[in-house]
Amino acid sequence: MKAKEGLAAYLEATGAYESGDEALIRKVKEAYWRNYRKEHKRKARKKNRECSISLDTEKATILERAAKAHGLALSAFIGQAAAAYVQQALIFPNIEELRRIEQLLSLCYSEIQDRQTISGHEDTRPLLDSILRSEELIALLLSRPLPLEQALRKALKEMPHIRSLIIEIIQHHDNKIKGKEEA
Repeated sequence: MKAKEGLAAYLEATGAYESGDEALIRKVKEAYWRNYRKEHKRKARKKNRECSISLDTEKATILERAAKAHGLALSAFIGQAAAAYVQQALIFPNIEELRRIEQLLSLCYSEIQDRQTISGHEDTRPLLDSILRSEELIALLLSRPLPLEQALRKALKEMPHIRSLIIEIIQHHDNKIKGKEEA
């Protein structure tokens, strides 16, 4: 609304309104918006440092998809990803989804615990412990993300049974890359 008030005041100050000449009003409006954008960019450059990069089509497509998955504009995603890389931190595609998974794990834990209480069976203890560890890991990631290598080492130490799954994921990824190179 402030820009509109500024525009109206500008039109009045220049006498364009009083003249009633539509061509003059159009030219004065264009001049106002040109100056407004120029001033806005000047203020933005004072506040933020600007840099430009050039990407080949494949890299641009990959980054655009990742930015979309993170719900960010491309420039914001590149800035966050670069900062996270330098700080050896993680960025999450959808932190709200991760929080939702944490809540679902908590609900599952409660449901299994209730059924265990009703039935009196203790055979669900390993499952409850696994869910609890998963909840704790997600909570830790949300509060203080670890660098990927450190997170993998910790996960492997706490849950050695996931080693084969990690190897399978890496092999699947390597096969996808080899398939692209051969094509």
